[in-house]
Amino acid sequence: MERQAKLLAQGLLAHDISAHIIFNSRPSRSRDGMDWTSIPHQYLWRYNPFKKVAQCYLGLLLKSHRIDLLHVFYWGNVEFAVGVMRWARNVAFVGSQRDTDFVTHKDIKERLKKACVSYDHLTCNSQVTRELMDYLDICPSNKVRVIYNGVVIPERTGPEIKAMKCRTERMILFPNRLFSYKNPILFIEACAEVWRRLENIRIVVCGWGDLEEAMKERCKELEIIQYCDFLGSLLPEEIPYGKADVVVNCSSSREGMSNSLMEALAHGVPVVATRVAGNSELLSNANFGRLIPINDKDALVTAMCDLLSISSERRVALGKEAREYMVRNFSVERFVNEHISFYRDVLTQHRSKMTRTGLA
Repeated sequence: MERQAKLLAQGLLAHDISAHIIFNSRPSRSRDGMDWTSIPHQYLWRYNPFKKVAQCYLGLLLKSHRIDLLHVFYWGNVEFAVGVMRWARNVAFVGSQRDTDFVTHKDIKERLKKACVSYDHLTCNSQVTRELMDYLDICPSNKVRVIYNGVVIPERTGPEIKAMKCRTERMILFPNRLFSYKNPILFIEACAEVWRRLENIRIVVCGWGDLEEAMKERCKELEIIQYCDFLGSLLPEEIPYGKADVVVNCSSSREGMSNSLMEALAHGVPVVATRVAGNSELLSNANFGRLIPINDKDALVTAMCDLLSISSERRVALGKEAREYMVRNFSVERFVNEHISFYRDVLTQHRSKMTRTGLA
């Protein structure tokens, strides 16, 4: 979420559109180390017991900066910002739902549904999320715009490609948060089976979360710890996508459109992912990806072995296909331009509504 907000703000500024980022709390692990110096930003404590004070302050902030539109990311902030609307009536409010956690949490579903009534429009980053919101009567589909995430397309260098071809070890990369909904323990157990079948495997984990120690303990129990590297939380540009042979996302839920899968494909790396939400859209009919059922270790093992066993020539061809696919459909330029077009439509409709109600 943070990296998409940063890409969007940078893109707006590049188009001479004023952009200001307001964080709902102090720096978090997920944006730690990211460089925000080029983007106007500040922090806001929005949690009780200062909630109403924070809502008033944000409303005054919108007025003082003469903000025309506030784009609020994720359901908790969407709910919070409803209380800000009375302080900034001339501001258009747009929400954004980035995953599908409302499907399994009735409380979140009801709170999001209640908040969405007040918003001009919403965005989401997958068609599945939009359809689920409509199906569960959270927000009608004509009020929701699907705008897929953008991804920075890296420059491929000769030495990196050469290193990938010459390595004898094959790398499985898991660049995800290490929480239960990402199924990291299932990933480790599947990797142990892949190692027994193919050997000469390196398992690299990039991310942080409360299951990191449990993953390491499971690696010891399965006697593969010596073949594993836990690199901790890394920025996208620090993750060794270019050295990987396959990238895995075995999320069990809450997946809107996976940034890590998109970044892997932009680097020309084949991927394995569970058939949830945006993963299905990203990899539908794709030669460079394998979709598997949720919580299916056998299918995960088979898919990883399949991609790890292809020839170097086939790997290069798949990598080129994946990279071209991302350039065509998920570039940052496309991502920013679609948001600008969306914002213009929202502002036109909002100003018309304000004129009709005499609030302009």
